[in-house]
Amino acid sequence: MQIAISNIFYRRHSSPVIATLSKLAKAHRDSNAQAIEDFYNILVQVGDLSIEMDEISTKRDSAEDPALIIGKALHIDADLVSWALSINPAWRYKTVTTPSANTRDHTYSVYHGSRYHVYPKVGCATMWNNYHQARIVVHGIVRSSCTRLLALDSAHECQTTMLQSAVISKQMVDDICASVPYYFAAGEVGVGGLIRLSWPLFIAADCSAATPAMKWWILQTLDLIGNTTGAQQALTMSQLVKEGHSIRFIPGNVDR
Repeated sequence: MQIAISNIFYRRHSSPVIATLSKLAKAHRDSNAQAIEDFYNILVQVGDLSIEMDEISTKRDSAEDPALIIGKALHIDADLVSWALSINPAWRYKTVTTPSANTRDHTYSVYHGSRYHVYPKVGCATMWNNYHQARIVVHGIVRSSCTRLLALDSAHECQTTMLQSAVISKQMVDDICASVPYYFAAGEVGVGGLIRLSWPLFIAADCSAATPAMKWWILQTLDLIGNTTGAQQALTMSQLVKEGHSIRFIPGNVDR
């Protein structure tokens, strides 16, 4: 799963060997566990679309390519939503109201917003954050492609699609932020779990749907992860976003 996520951001095609092993693994899993392999296959599609997005980034004189990318992206997003709806209830998280004592202004807290998530285990938290960041990537691609279409035709009907994508992206950023308290409060989450949280936060911070206040809180959280675990990766990610150098990692950010 981590290889598939990395391939998205480094624009690498997935290994045919791993794809074959995934199919073999699915054949030996029960119906509940097969969802893991289904999710992996969707991530492979997201990675392929990210590569395709970059390949057409220099073609600005035709509406055909952006329209094709939008169609593929929305199809993948529908697959992601269907996957999330069909997953075993035992793998789902609970949404809990944020304690009022942790809503103070101007003071950092691991809680952000009015709600947070509680997961049955750390593996589930990581899986859901992979889901949320995958949808951020997909809708970043949608919005970037819509921007290109609107540059060619300001009256293009994709305007509604672009607005809907922005709403979905904001929800995915909210959901990643809502996962943070679990990582710091659950006794089973160690250094490895906190480090795995870095990538989703990195993607959320650089998402155009993140508000300035939300972005600043995410960067503070990355700094906290780095200082708590000693992992320089989280500190570097925070610095990259602050300096505006992170956009090359995120498909759909090519115009920013």
